[in-house]
Amino acid sequence: MTEYVRPRDLDEALALRAQHPDWMVLAGGTDLMVNANHRPAPAGILDLWRLDAINFIRVSDEDIEIGAGTTWHEIERHPAICGKLAPLALAAREIGALQIQARGTIGGNVGTSSPVGDSLPVLLALDATVYAYGERSRAAIPYSAYCTGYRKTQLGADQLIHSVRIPLPSPSTRTTWRKVGTRRAPTPRYRRRA
Repeated sequence: MTEYVRPRDLDEALALRAQHPDWMVLAGGTDLMVNANHRPAPAGILDLWRLDAINFIRVSDEDIEIGAGTTWHEIERHPAICGKLAPLALAAREIGALQIQARGTIGGNVGTSSPVGDSLPVLLALDATVYAYGERSRAAIPYSAYCTGYRKTQLGADQLIHSVRIPLPSPSTRTTWRKVGTRRAPTPRYRRRA
């Protein structure tokens, strides 16, 4: 039987992660649930959905820090991100359908490190840093060094992604974002049944 725990705060989440590094970490669940039927049931699930300590956007004069639990919907609509990190806001708009954007999180996208993650090239281009917290450790990992292989990262087995920090480009820097692929998913057409 799979155990399920939803911690009350970050300290409890980090303690549980240290005790159960084999448990599945669930943020929005949009990526993990796709393959749920093709994997054995996890020993446990650590559900971080809407945990206050990782659900934030903090803006300073130097950077924008985005909590791991922040959804793509929140990222895409945040005025500072739209104005200062437009490529991230534009990428967020392309991540799945509206339902995925409302549930999927930046921490989940970075954590699963899927090669088709729309935000990942943006984080690399914008020189992002991933902040990984463990019960007894804290690490700032440049995104350029974070991925070590196919779906492999520097995240420790006892660590959780706390946030992603992105330095603000200088006022003279021009940025943009464009999704490039072999095809674009067609817009669904709905018909009324008679």
